[in-house]
Amino acid sequence: MPPVLQSSPDYLLKGYSADFRIVYGTGRITLAADIAHVAAEILADDGVAFVDVRSARNNCFLCRVTGVVG
Repeated sequence: MPPVLQSSPDYLLKGYSADFRIVYGTGRITLAADIAHVAAEILADDGVAFVDVRSARNNCFLCRVTGVVG
């Protein structure tokens, strides 16, 4: 887990399409320990190209997930 994702108990994950539009219904507040699992679930949607991880409190962008290993 990168250091940027180790300072909060939870984060906001949102799926985006290839044209950088939010895929509605994919946003979830997620426990830090569950980020990989939830990102994989969101990425399983054919309309989702990537998942942005944001602060659950301030909505600041933290990182982008384009695939999940493992």
